[in-house]
Order: sequence, then structure tokens, then C-alpha cells
Amino acid sequence: MNKTKKKRKNLNNEGFTLIEIIAVVIILGVLLTVASLAVSKYTIRTKSMTYQSYVKSLKDGTDNYMVDCLNYGENSCVIPTNGSKIKVTYDELLQNKYIDALKDPEGNGYCDKSFVIVSNESEASLDLKYQVCLYCKNYESTTAICSEAYDWESGNVDNPGDKEEEKEPEKEPEKEPEPELVKLSEQILADNEEQADTNINFGEISSDTNGKGLYYTSKNTEGNKVTYYFRGDVKNNYVYFAGYYWRVIRINEDGSIRLIYQGETKDATGKNATIGTSKFNSRRDDNAFVGYMYGTPTDDSNHFSTSYEQAHANEVDSDIKKVLDKWYAQNLSQYKTYIADTGFCNDRSLSSKTTGK
Repeated sequence: MNKTKKKRKNLNNEGFTLIEIIAVVIILGVLLTVASLAVSKYTIRTKSMTYQSYVKSLKDGTDNYMVDCLNYGENSCVIPTNGSKIKVTYDELLQNKYIDALKDPEGNGYCDKSFVIVSNESEASLDLKYQVCLYCKNYESTTAICSEAYDWESGNVDNPGDKEEEKEPEKEPEKEPEPELVKLSEQILADNEEQADTNINFGEISSDTNGKGLYYTSKNTEGNKVTYYFRGDVKNNYVYFAGYYWRVIRINEDGSIRLIYQGETKDATGKNATIGTSKFNSRRDDNAFVGYMYGTPTDDSNHFSTSYEQAHANEVDSDIKKVLDKWYAQNLSQYKTYIADTGFCNDRSLSSKTTGK
């Protein structure tokens, strides 16, 4: 116990930079369905996935808006009836908190010209249908009804029942073709010539002749599955995801992708390639505080825990964890279906080796 305590205190005296913590903690495993690439094919597929998520957000937000309007008469909204249709704008949904701001993936603005056409195709009952019209910097819905309704005012009702002549039934809106989705792991392997790492001299730095590019592990991993990783100063491992650039580190055994934060631009360096700075922990007078999470010391007079388990229980968040959790909530939480909730490099078991050996 004394050796462990001394060892952890020495580590904490050195401190950790935020970029080191991010490399250990915030490296994300993006699931198989992420179709996003930052350079060439990577960027196109990631943006397509972002547009798809925006379409879903607008549809779900409008549906909740209509339900509240019907049940509570929220915000003097209008429910289409008797074969009519209305336009619900992006600003209307955002101001009433039915959607979060949709950041344009190709610029600094937002997709704030978007709207949703709500129609009621039944004259006898309430049967609402939704047509999402998404408008971003380099993306526009091409269906006829979106083009027709672009200049409508919010809530404008086009009701055939108000006209003397019976209007012909509208044709079913043409469905926009779904973007072709490719698993990111498959695209990485298709764009690179992977090699075994058996001939790499890991005692020397990477170079054009010593391990630079995409490699697969020559040793068996858990479950005897192959893992792939980028080594050296490669230029084609950037990914654009959730409005930020990341670099691909590894394809895991299950096909998910391990990433590290790069910044708002792919060429960011220094502080621009981090989310900020923070202390790891404000206290360092007990080896509990070397943990990303830690227990509560029992003796408040000298902050000394009575056992290893008590000192290192995952009960209290470190200062750095609070910073990272806040950043995640503000920037990544809406993409949580694409992010694996797993630990990384967090083995806190005691070593059998003594200090210096």
C-alpha cells in the first residue's frame, strides 16, 4: 500500500496536460453505422449522416409540437384539418425548444431556412403526415412541395375546402433518394493498403521505411480478432464528426473506430487542437486523487484512506472529468447513438512489479 501510494503521488506531481487526458479518455469508438469521412470520401459520407439526423430531428420536433398543440393549444399553433397543410419553420421549432440548433456542417451558420410541411390527408379524422424540407449551405430539398412552400409564411394554410372548385388530390411527395452509406471501417480498409506490423522496429521512430501507414496487429487480440491502427505521420486519417475534426487511431476488434480530437479545422495545432485546459484534480494529498474517479478519504485531518479499494472507488468525479463531461453534454450528446460507452486505458489494478523495475 505504501509503495502504491508513493508511486501515485509522484505521478500526480508531474501533472497531466489536457491533450494527454483526451488521448486516454475522450477517444471515441464510433459504431459501424457511422458513414463519415473528413477528406474526400470520408467528409461526404459524414455530412450525409448529419443531414439525415437533422431531417429526423425536424420531423420528431414537429410531431411533438403538433401533439402539444392538439392537447394544450401551445403557442396559438394551427392543426391542419380537412385535407389542408401548414408550414412549420425552423425558427418556430427552435424558439419553442422542440429542436436544438442545427449547425451547418459546411460552414459557421445554421440550417435555419429549413421547415416542415404538415398535412392532414383525411377529411374525417386527424391523420398528420410530415414532409421535411432541409435547407443548409450546400444542401437543399428538391421535392416539388418544398420548392412550392419555400416562400410561404409560417402557419399558412392551403385548404382545398375553402375553394369553390374541388382541387385534384396532390400526388404523394417524391421521396428523396437515401445517401449511400458505407461503414467507416470498410472504407478505411478500401482506401489503404494495410500491412502486418511484424517488420516494424518499435524501438525507432516511424519513417517511410519503418512503419508508416495502416497496420494490423500480428499478435492475437481478445477473441483472436484483427485490429488495425495508423502509425506515423499519415495524412489520410481525418474524420469530420459532430461538427469537429478527429483523427482515426485504430479500428477495434468489433469494427468500431477509436478517434482523438483534432479541433475545428484539420490543421489545428497547439491549444486549437484541444477543448481547453484544466487541472486533473485540485487536490493531490492522497493517492486517491490520481484517479479519473476516486473514493472519499476517511480521515479528513490527513486525507489518508484505510484501503486501496476505498481510495479508488468510482464515486467522486475528478476536476478533469467534470470539464470533459460538460463538453460532451454540450457538443456530443445528440450523437450518443453513434458513440460507444466504454472505458479506455483505465486499468487501475495493482502491479506486482516494484518501483524502478
